[in-house]
Amino acid sequence: MKKTVNMMRAIRKLIYIIKAGFKGAWQHRGMGIASIGSITAVLIILGFFLISALGINNVLGDTQYKVDDIEIFMQIHCPENYIANLQQILQQDRRVKEVYFKSSKEAMEAMRQDLGDKASLLDNLGEDILPASFNVKLKNIDEAHTFVSEYSKKQGVDTIGYYKDLVDKIARLAGYGKIAALVVLLGLILLAFFVISNTIKLTVIARRKEIGVMRHVGAKNGFITGPFILEGIIFGIIGAALALAIVYFGYRHVFQQGNDLMYQFFYSNLVKPDAILLDLVIIFASLGIGIGIVGSVFSMKRYLQA
Repeated sequence: MKKTVNMMRAIRKLIYIIKAGFKGAWQHRGMGIASIGSITAVLIILGFFLISALGINNVLGDTQYKVDDIEIFMQIHCPENYIANLQQILQQDRRVKEVYFKSSKEAMEAMRQDLGDKASLLDNLGEDILPASFNVKLKNIDEAHTFVSEYSKKQGVDTIGYYKDLVDKIARLAGYGKIAALVVLLGLILLAFFVISNTIKLTVIARRKEIGVMRHVGAKNGFITGPFILEGIIFGIIGAALALAIVYFGYRHVFQQGNDLMYQFFYSNLVKPDAILLDLVIIFASLGIGIGIVGSVFSMKRYLQA
């Protein structure tokens, strides 16, 4: 019997907190706009940084895959015996994991496929204007510098394409960018906490008589603070929903307009919007609700006597 009574009391308290929280959020919607706007701005910028980081990592991943590939370009019209000799040397080299030969004709066909509708521009050119090449994958990329230096002196070799230095530079720049993004993001989250805690503080001041009456009749802090925390959660959810809509549909537009251009310049695709939607929902909802709760708790703890 006692358990049933306590349960009924707990349910009534929960119903009161929910009703009071929604009522307070509506009554103080003017002040809540500042909190919602702050949370939305933080999450939009966070979304921008997350998507940018994903894009950079995607390019790095595709480029990293090419690091293992060393392109040995032969001189145009290189004698066949030079090509055959180099292929034999490569196949016998203990450092080489795989080697693939691409003839001048195959190189031209690959270029035609890359150009797509503009492939007709190559119609008046010969089939042997592009050099033959060897695509080499090493067992240990740490030996690449020595390998490139050695094979650049072989007969018939014109140039060697090697991407490791470029990837290292991009990775360093990406690392600096992540640090800068983290600093900015932390600053924005602190700003959001400040704005929402001050918004809750204003609602506390505006309802101080109501709070005083509840304290006078013996209401516990959890019963008093519950509606304010729920207000913070409501503001956080609304801010997160707005930010998610802006980031998702904005990025989807960028993807539709810029993915082909991205591939032309970097030979890498942008991350598909639908592939990151669930992650964005989880991150935005968690941060939006978290900012709302922490901002409310901080404000209530500071302005209400224990």
